Amino acid sequence: LVVRRDKIGDTLLTLPAVTQLKRYFPKSEIVFLCAPSLLPLVEGATDKLSPDELKSFQVAIVLWEKEGLSRKLLFNRVPLRFGLVSKLESVLFLNCGTCQKRSLGEKSEAEYNLDIVDQVAKHVKKPLLDRKFSITLSVSIPEKQKAEAIISGLNLKEKQFTIFHPGQAGSALNFTAEKY
Repeated sequence: LVVRRDKIGDTLLTLPAVTQLKRYFPKSEIVFLCAPSLLPLVEGATDKLSPDELKSFQVAIVLWEKEGLSRKLLFNRVPLRFGLVSKLESVLFLNCGTCQKRSLGEKSEAEYNLDIVDQVAKHVKKPLLDRKFSITLSVSIPEKQKAEAIISGLNLKEKQFTIFHPGQAGSALNFTAEKY
């Protein structure tokens, strides 16, 4: 179980971690629990979305503590609970936590998430894999047509541009120009 129940950008930057988990554990079912409004964006990235109950999982990776989820995982007897140790809930209820100073902005969100996935691999004595950054989104035909119309209107040619989203909610220091 991979959990990321907050903002759209952070959830999308969790997808490389999901991909890496699939590489480490190709025979395992990867289930993604995210905010209901973000389900269409992550559909297709995992085997299953938003489980009905937590009792069936052997491993959970909490990439953002919200709504007492770490506590719920403990009370539902999920044996291995990995994640970011930053809030009291996560300190008390994750038994395989990773301390990170995300607020310093030393890495991208995707890299911090991959660090936690690497901890899962280390725990079961798997050799660390190289990191692959890829984010694949499922989009409907109308959404794709709308995006193509916008791109066409801007006289941009396919694969000749980059979409950059520098926004943040203020919980972390912003990257320096050199890091961008």
